[in-house]
Amino acid sequence: MRQTTTRLHLYKFIDEPKTWSEAQQYCREKFTDLATVDNMEDVAQLIAAAGRGYSGKVWIGLYDNSSSWAWSMTDDGYYGTKNEPFLGWYSDQPNSRSDEWKLCTVVDRGLWFDQPCSFQYVYKSWTNLTWEEAQSYCRKFHTDLASMRNEDEKTLIQQAVPGNKFVFIGLSRRTWHSWSDGTEHEFKNFLTGRPKGKTGDCATSVIGATDAGKWVEDHCDQKHHFMCHYGELSSNKLPLTVLL
Repeated sequence: MRQTTTRLHLYKFIDEPKTWSEAQQYCREKFTDLATVDNMEDVAQLIAAAGRGYSGKVWIGLYDNSSSWAWSMTDDGYYGTKNEPFLGWYSDQPNSRSDEWKLCTVVDRGLWFDQPCSFQYVYKSWTNLTWEEAQSYCRKFHTDLASMRNEDEKTLIQQAVPGNKFVFIGLSRRTWHSWSDGTEHEFKNFLTGRPKGKTGDCATSVIGATDAGKWVEDHCDQKHHFMCHYGELSSNKLPLTVLL
């Protein structure tokens, strides 16, 4: 049986409070980038890098990219790569519900609202579907969930929806999956009950006796110490400090 080797990041603790963007710039200039954390072994590495004497929060490279909305149908030629994207949000939308791992778009009278994808909305008078269920249905029996590229298509969708019903369209985004170095990972280590809505779009890692290694979001303009990463280390060559 083949044994897989986990590649772990090497971290450098910077004892100099900066905003998230300032920390990102510093790490990119002097190391590789703000810390990326892929697994629990990386969590242990990061705690060890802070040393025994530090207690507090440190910036890591995770952030919630609120502009990462994408259509279910991924054919760029369909949307026109040289055109500005059509936006049909209601005046206070999207409202950054970052406590959900994925957000989807519903339409009411032609205007867009962001909602948890697990909500069920009427597809026809007898059917309630989540966003993923609606996507599967449309791909099986039609082409895909509807896209809205211009005012004409907005009008067509309005005409197709009976009454004042909320219906899903194909626009969605995943929250808290973007890292400063451009990678995307499913690993999550947020403190229970976090993230909350409207409490910041950048992530910190807690260092100390309580909730060590857990992530807590904060506003990106706040100043914290931070962790940079540089290079990788094989999991069978962990430094002794991690094991103490």
